[in-house]
Amino acid sequence: MAHIKVLISLCALIAVFFGGIGHGLAGGGSPSSHLYTKEITPMAPVECGRCHISIYNIIKDKGTKHQLDCMECHKRFHIYRPGKVEYHQILPRCVDCHKEPHGKEMIQCFDCHAEAHAPAKITEGTLLNESCGVCHLEVGKKIKAKPSRHTDLDCFFCHSEHGLIPECMSCHDAHTKEMTEADCLACHPAHMPLQITYSLDAPHTTCSICHQKAYEDLQTNSTKHTVLTCARCHPEHRQIPQCESCHGKPHKLSIHKGYPQCGDCHNTAHDLPLR
Repeated sequence: MAHIKVLISLCALIAVFFGGIGHGLAGGGSPSSHLYTKEITPMAPVECGRCHISIYNIIKDKGTKHQLDCMECHKRFHIYRPGKVEYHQILPRCVDCHKEPHGKEMIQCFDCHAEAHAPAKITEGTLLNESCGVCHLEVGKKIKAKPSRHTDLDCFFCHSEHGLIPECMSCHDAHTKEMTEADCLACHPAHMPLQITYSLDAPHTTCSICHQKAYEDLQTNSTKHTVLTCARCHPEHRQIPQCESCHGKPHKLSIHKGYPQCGDCHNTAHDLPLR
């Protein structure tokens, strides 16, 4: 009797099992058919990034204008076949979008833009140092027209990254504790540092760093010259005016004939007491 009950239970299980399969097939699909119910859409960058993780992160962090849908550049992909379909046949060409942005002199894009997914990251190299002037034409003219120690440096000595503009005091000591970056550039254009310019109200202390004796003489001997800014007499750097340009001939003609040089009596403009 017991074996009959076991046989009946076994038959019931078999019936349920095959009945379930039959129902699934009758419904028109397999147990995993729900995986194929959605419409296919083009892949988005995040889906490309599942395999190309490092490239995705580069574009995310440094892609700038190349933060595009991947397939805007990569029209053909996953078809590389050594000896049949080579990489150079698949990869997009810069000129397809950018033409010749820097002229015919610079057509090897990857000499500067080594990573196409981070185009603003420019790599250092001899070729680049020689070619900065193609884009930075005015800067190249200035640094050659007014030679200085800056002229002998590679561009990357100061601009270690493309677009980086360093502060002067990262290399140079400040003239005074109060000096700011703006103060440096007010006198010394970075690419023509010896072409010194300054405002008429530039303080004595700024000039005193290089012209210390003149400053000390002015402070020691209080005269009408002491209260003037340096630029009042020296509106251009290294310009030394003649006394007569301000004072004319203040003495009798006989004195001027006997002492044709004002300094014969008045020493220097910074130290005026009579000898």
